[in-house]
Amino acid sequence: MDEGTIFGVITFPAPWPPSEERPLLSQQQGDLQISLIADPHGRVTLSLRKGDAEGKTFRFQPVRIVGGGRAILSLTWSADKASLRLGGREVGDDDAAGEFLLETSGNPVSQ
Repeated sequence: MDEGTIFGVITFPAPWPPSEERPLLSQQQGDLQISLIADPHGRVTLSLRKGDAEGKTFRFQPVRIVGGGRAILSLTWSADKASLRLGGREVGDDDAAGEFLLETSGNPVSQ
């Protein structure tokens, strides 16, 4: 699986967590389909699929959101691992203890 990186600003759906699986991000890079999906437990899953081949999935620990739910997203991956950072902090994988707390302001910062 190719290596890649995505940076951006993400706004999580309200209410959080969603009542059913919901896509947060879907992007095509060449023949690679990248999807970031939220589940009803607040976990985020990265799915990488190249053409019709079997894909790779990486699941991260549950996210608890306080505030407006808008954060800077950094997503990186390679053949055997993936990293998700929200607001500059690393979200653990699904085996990590507890939940990831994302504290955000309710409104964008004005200049």
